[in-house]
Amino acid sequence: MQCPRCATEVKDGAKFCPACGAGVPSWTGRLGRGDVLINRYHVVRPLARGGMGSVYLATDSRLGDAPVALKEMTLSHAPGDTKAWEQAVVEFRREAAMMARLSHPNLPRVIDQFQHEDNQFLVMEYVEGRTLRAELEQHTAPVPLPTALHWFRQLANVLGYLHTQEPPIIYRDLKPTNIMIRPDSRIALIDFGIARLYKPGQSGDTAIYGTPGYAPPEQYGLGQTDARSDIYSMAMVLHEVLTGYDPGRRTTTRPPLANTIRADLPEHIAQAIHRALAVDSADRFDSMREFAAAVEPDGAAEVVASRPFMAQGQRPAAPAPPTIAMQPPTKRRRLFVALGGLGAVGLMLVLGWLFVRNQAAPNPIATPNVLGLSVTAEPNTIMPNTPVANPPTPIPPTPVIGPAPPGMATIASGTYVLGSADGPPDEQPTGPVYVRTFYLDRTEVTVAAYRACVETGRCTAPVDLAALTHASYFNDPAFDQFPVINVTWEQARTYCATQNRRLPTELEWETAARGTAGRVYPWGDDWDTRKLNVWGSGQNGDVLAVGLFAAGATPEGGLDLAGNVAEWTSSLDQPYPYNPNDGRELPNQPGSRIVRGSFSGDDPTSARLMDRERRPPTEFANNLGFRCATNEAYLPVGMDLIPAGTWTLGATITEAADLMYRFNWPSLLNEQPTTVITSPSFYLDHTEVTNAAYAEFVSATDHPAPANPFDPIGLAVWNADGTIPVTRTDHPVVNVTWADATAYCQWAGKRLPTEAEWERAARGDTRRVWPWGDDWDGAKANTNESGRGTTEAVGTLANAGTYGSLDLAGNVWEWTSSLYLPYPYRADDGREAASGGGARVLRGGSWLDDQFGSHSSGRNSLLPTLANVNVGFRCAQDVPK
Repeated sequence: MQCPRCATEVKDGAKFCPACGAGVPSWTGRLGRGDVLINRYHVVRPLARGGMGSVYLATDSRLGDAPVALKEMTLSHAPGDTKAWEQAVVEFRREAAMMARLSHPNLPRVIDQFQHEDNQFLVMEYVEGRTLRAELEQHTAPVPLPTALHWFRQLANVLGYLHTQEPPIIYRDLKPTNIMIRPDSRIALIDFGIARLYKPGQSGDTAIYGTPGYAPPEQYGLGQTDARSDIYSMAMVLHEVLTGYDPGRRTTTRPPLANTIRADLPEHIAQAIHRALAVDSADRFDSMREFAAAVEPDGAAEVVASRPFMAQGQRPAAPAPPTIAMQPPTKRRRLFVALGGLGAVGLMLVLGWLFVRNQAAPNPIATPNVLGLSVTAEPNTIMPNTPVANPPTPIPPTPVIGPAPPGMATIASGTYVLGSADGPPDEQPTGPVYVRTFYLDRTEVTVAAYRACVETGRCTAPVDLAALTHASYFNDPAFDQFPVINVTWEQARTYCATQNRRLPTELEWETAARGTAGRVYPWGDDWDTRKLNVWGSGQNGDVLAVGLFAAGATPEGGLDLAGNVAEWTSSLDQPYPYNPNDGRELPNQPGSRIVRGSFSGDDPTSARLMDRERRPPTEFANNLGFRCATNEAYLPVGMDLIPAGTWTLGATITEAADLMYRFNWPSLLNEQPTTVITSPSFYLDHTEVTNAAYAEFVSATDHPAPANPFDPIGLAVWNADGTIPVTRTDHPVVNVTWADATAYCQWAGKRLPTEAEWERAARGDTRRVWPWGDDWDGAKANTNESGRGTTEAVGTLANAGTYGSLDLAGNVWEWTSSLYLPYPYRADDGREAASGGGARVLRGGSWLDDQFGSHSSGRNSLLPTLANVNVGFRCAQDVPK
C-alpha cells in the first residue's frame, strides 16, 4: 500500500511511513484465520470486503465458540476521501447504536462493539442460510404462493416492528440481497447501514440512498422517507418473488400488474401490490399492517401494528401497545451462508480399492440395536409460549429436545396451568398455557459469574456491593458462589444478553418451578422449611450459596426456585390471563416488572410458586437476584445434532429394486438385510475435517503429516514442514489412514462415527436416497460427473442433509469406526471393536467416483493401513447425559 502523504510504498502492517514518518491508515480486510481480537474473537475467514469496511466469520470464546459476524470499519481515510469516510464512520456507529436496542426474531442480535488498534468492530449474530437473491436464482419456476406469503408475513412483521419504534426506524434498502433465509425458512433482515430515524416535519432526506429498482421516488431527493417508503420496497420485492420480473429493467413508473405476468395469482394480491407501488406515497397504504391485510385478509393480525403517518402538523392518537407476532415452531438446521453447502455422489474402485458386496440372502427379520444420536431444539422466538383455549385446543406433538447447555435445566414443551384458582386476584384467572421447550439456569446467577462480566466492561457493578450481613459481599471471593444481588432489571437483562440468553418470562419461571403437575413448591405440595432458605427457617437471615438445598430441587433439576433470593423476570406487571403478545414482554415498555421466588419470611403463602411480586425496574435490593433462560440447545461448535429415533438401516428389497431400475445400478446386496435400530442422539461434524484443522493436530501432537507416494493429480499437498498451501486449507484432508483419523478424533475429544450413525445423519427418518432427497442433483455433489477432478472446499455446495450436515455425498469417502462385515448390523458382534483385522467401512462417495457411490445407504471399504487421495473423514461425539 501507499503512504497517504508522500505515496511511498509501505509494507503491509506498517504503522508509519519510512520516508516521511506519516501515520499509515489501518485498512480493513487484513485479518486472517487464527487472528484473535480482545482475547475473545477468533477470526475464521473473511466473508466480504468493500471500500470502507470488511466482514469476517469468527468464533466467540466466551460464548462456547459460537459463530459470530465481525463488521470492521476503519477510522482512517485516504487523501481526498475525507467526507466519504466520515459519513461511513457515522453510519457504522449509528447502525451499532440502532441495532443494539432492537429485539426481534427476524433481526440479527448485536453482541458487542469495540475498537481494535485503529478500527471499529461491531459483533453480531452470524446468520445462517442464504440470501433471498440466491434463493430466487435457484428457482426456474415461480415461487409457490404459500412460500412467498410465508416470507412476506415475516418481512411485514419485522418492518412493522421497526416502524413502531420511538422514533420510527425506516429501513430504506429492502432488496433480495439484504434478506436472509435461514435453513428453517425464518427470515433475517440484515445490513442497517442506511436505515434512519423518522423526523416529523422534515421536508426531505438530506442524502440519496437506496437501490435502483427497489427504492421509491422519495429516496431520490423528492421527499422524506417514512414507513410508506419501506412499503414500496416491500411490494417490489414481493412482485419479483411472485413473478420473476426484474425491478431494475422496468421502463415505466410501475411494473405490470403481477397477475398479468402470473395468471394464477389472486386479483386482490395483484391489486394490493400495485397500490403499494404508487409513485406518490400518499396513494400507498399508510401502514405495514394495512398492506398485509390487503395481501392476506386473514393474516394481518400477525403483523406488528405500524403507526399511520399523519399530514404535517397533525397529531396522531396515542398508539396502543404494539404486539409482536409469534413465529411458527421450526427445527433448526445449520447451514452457513458463508460456506454454502456441500455435495457428493459416486462409487468407483480407486487405486486398488475393493468394493465388497454382501452376497448373503435377504433376511426379512430385522435385528434391533442401540447406537448413539442427537436432537434438534426449537429456535428462539420472541415469545415461545401460546395461551391455550379452555378446554385446551390440540397441542402440536412434543418436539425432540436437545441437550441443555451446561448449568441449565431442560423444561420440556407441554401444557402448564398458570396461576391459582384459590389465590389472590392477581393470580387469576387461571388457564392452561402451552409452553415450548426452553432451558433455565439451574441456580441463580452467582457473584463470580456476574463479576466476570463486569471485568469485561459488558456489565456494570451492582448498585450496592454489600449484603445484609457482609459489607464486602460483591468483591469478596468468599462469596463467589453466592447469588449476585442489588442488580436492577436492566442490569440483569444485560447480563443475560452477554451470555446469549435472556431473562425468563414469568410464565416460564412458574412452569419451570411447578412442572406439569402444578406443584405448590418446587419439591411438591407440602411446606418444608428444610428445603429452602427463608427468613426464620433456621438459616442466618441472609443469602446463602446457590444450590445448597438439593432436597428442594425440582424434578427437572432447578434449584433455589423458592427462597434464597427473589428473581427478576422479563414480564411487565399486567393482569392475567397471560398473553405474551399484549405488550407485557416488550423490553422498552415502562412499568414495574414481575419478581418471583419469595425471600420475605417463612410464610408458606409468600413462598408459593404462584406468588407474584412487582418491583420498579430501577429497584435493587439485597434479596433480589435473577437467572437466565434460552431456547437454544447446547451444540458444540462446528457440529450438528442428530436426533434419537427408531429407524431402518440399509436398503429394503423394494428400495434396492427401485434404485437398480431407476439408475441402472448394480446389485445392492451388501446393503441387505435391513436392520431396525433404536439410537440415542449424538453430534456429527458439520463438514469433513479440513487440511487446516488437521494441521493444528499435526502441530500439537507431532503426528506424521498425510503422505501418499501415489499422487496422480496433486492432492498430496502437504509440505515437508507439516504445512499446506493456503489454497487447500479449507479442502478436506485426504491421504489419512483409519488410525490417523481415529487419532485426530481422539485428540479433538471426539470419535469416528459408526456406519449406522453416518447413515442416520445422511438419511434421517425419511430414508432419503441422497441427503437432499430422492432425485439425483449433480449440482449438489462433487462426484465424477461434476468434472472437477479434485476435491472441493468444504461447504461449497448446497447439499445439507436432514439435520444440516454437509458433504455427506461426494467430495471424499469418509472413514467410519465399523469393520466391513455383512448385514444385519449388530453393534455387539465385534464390528465396532477398536482393534482387529479387516477392512473398515467407508461412506459417501468421492470426487473420483460415480453417482452410485454417493447414495446414503451405500457401503465401501478399505484396509485401515491404507490411505488414498479421495478418502477423508469427519468425527462424532456423544451427547452428555
